[in-house]
Amino acid sequence: MLHIEKPSACSGCGACRAACPVDAITMQADAEGFLYPVVDEAACVHCGKCVRICPVTNRWDLPATEMTAYAACTNDPQVRQNSSSGGIFTEIATYILEQNGVVFGAALGTDGVVEHIAVESVADLEKLRGSKYVQSVIGDTYVQAKTHLEAGRPVLFTGTPCQIAGLYSYLPKTYLDKGTPVLFTGTPCQVAAVNRVFGGKYEHLYTLDLVCHGVPSPLVWQKYVQFREKKAGAALQSAGFRHKQSGWKRFSMQMEFADGTRYTKPLSDDPYLQAFLRNYCLRPSCYDCAFKTKTRPADITLADYWGI
Repeated sequence: MLHIEKPSACSGCGACRAACPVDAITMQADAEGFLYPVVDEAACVHCGKCVRICPVTNRWDLPATEMTAYAACTNDPQVRQNSSSGGIFTEIATYILEQNGVVFGAALGTDGVVEHIAVESVADLEKLRGSKYVQSVIGDTYVQAKTHLEAGRPVLFTGTPCQIAGLYSYLPKTYLDKGTPVLFTGTPCQVAAVNRVFGGKYEHLYTLDLVCHGVPSPLVWQKYVQFREKKAGAALQSAGFRHKQSGWKRFSMQMEFADGTRYTKPLSDDPYLQAFLRNYCLRPSCYDCAFKTKTRPADITLADYWGI
């Protein structure tokens, strides 16, 4: 049965919850607002799948692979203005959608909660654009992605490196050798290595992660939203964590409220951005990240090419 000895040993990816065959695991917030798996001991059948599937417990350690780096940005100035990392996510996601695919990513709801959702139209990609400096709730998106893949639809799954590792750990791996099905089992890092070398069952799965600074507490974010709502006297409608009003490098926090008012402050003056950039409110596992390596969990890694 899953037992987390210390907070830094869990990234909150949710793979264990998605994989539990008897739904004995729920993700519950601790005192700092971070989600951790909690096992219902009465329902648990002690199959051990949650332990075997955890990418942090087994430490993600992919073999070194040759990588290619590209510098690029979208040609659409409006998309570039409303995006991070040059708008490349939109270009990749649009291609997947044009193939009757599904795109998964983090979206900010009007309630201030950041959670992973699926979109199936180019018009809905705006929900997924831009950085969200708060840990997103994965929910059932691993399960949804598997359903679409098994239906033969292309899937682009975007997220932090630990979330991509969680997805790969959750998905079953079936390999084909001259038409003969072969089931390969092992630790997540062993399976990932085979996945990279031979290709897995889901040939239409594409993954995209980012060079991650770390994920702040959802509770800290919610308290900040409540503080700003009280100041504005109105409910939050939307937020931009890297708004370009003050420039691309000196980005701003911008929050829009139901009464039409806005709060905009550059990163040097906004307390939430300062707490994030100074590492005051990150998840404990971020300080000992299992996925901060040169060899990435995802097919493509996005980052900003500052100073190029």
